[in-house]
Amino acid sequence: MDWSQLGVLIDPDERDQFGQSLTAQAAKDGSFKVENVPSDNYHLVVTANSNFEGWRDYITKEVIVNGKDAGDAGFSTSGGATLVDVVVSAKGAAISGTVLDDSGQPISAVQVVCVPDESRRKRRDVYQQTQTDRNGNFALRGLNPGEYRVFALDQPEPDISDPEFVNLHENSGQAVKLDEGERQTVVLKLSTGE
Repeated sequence: MDWSQLGVLIDPDERDQFGQSLTAQAAKDGSFKVENVPSDNYHLVVTANSNFEGWRDYITKEVIVNGKDAGDAGFSTSGGATLVDVVVSAKGAAISGTVLDDSGQPISAVQVVCVPDESRRKRRDVYQQTQTDRNGNFALRGLNPGEYRVFALDQPEPDISDPEFVNLHENSGQAVKLDEGERQTVVLKLSTGE
């Protein structure tokens, strides 16, 4: 496998107007180096630099920092060298389905949002969003195992990881629990977002 198709993003837990993620390109052997990382709390995100369809099912399975799994909890840096091992898996879970209106008709061009359970909300890579096709169908792929809330919106939301947005919608839609590689199908009613 050519790991150079992957990028690594060091995402700060608390973003202010000046905070930004730090990135690195993986080498063909999968190694990467991110330099000049300020002392802070972070989560690591692996991204695909290619539109290759096969990458859509990959997930970041483990992030081992100095011998401990920090995938969900994140990790802190204190200015020194930090060794990080990342395990990726092609066994991402998926949720597919249809969005219906009040009369039971499919709705096209509607945003569908997938928000993780409260324990993983600082981990921005486990949030997902997509749009329904002309038949009202959608697919969310490459989801980590765990619990999610899936719902449809009548207005697009630019930052689905914003805590205010999540709090407003945490009882919307359907709760879904996924195991590694599991596929589930749901039918959603449109949420007005009011």
